Amino acid sequence: MQVPQLLVLFGSQTGTAQDEAERLGREARRRRLGCRVQALDSYSVVRLGRYGGDPPPDFAPSDGGRLSESH
Repeated sequence: MQVPQLLVLFGSQTGTAQDEAERLGREARRRRLGCRVQALDSYSVVRLGRYGGDPPPDFAPSDGGRLSESH
């Protein structure tokens, strides 16, 4: 039986999102899910969610693109 895989991407300027992503990754692994936690800037992203009227983070791409791992 194949283990479900989860990819958690985070973008954080203060460290809060990274802390939460790592907590989510630990919880996923505790539940026996394969999980990778990586910084958002290692991927190209089509859309970014923001909270309230906050401006996009510094690492946000100015144009979209497919979700793909950078090398």
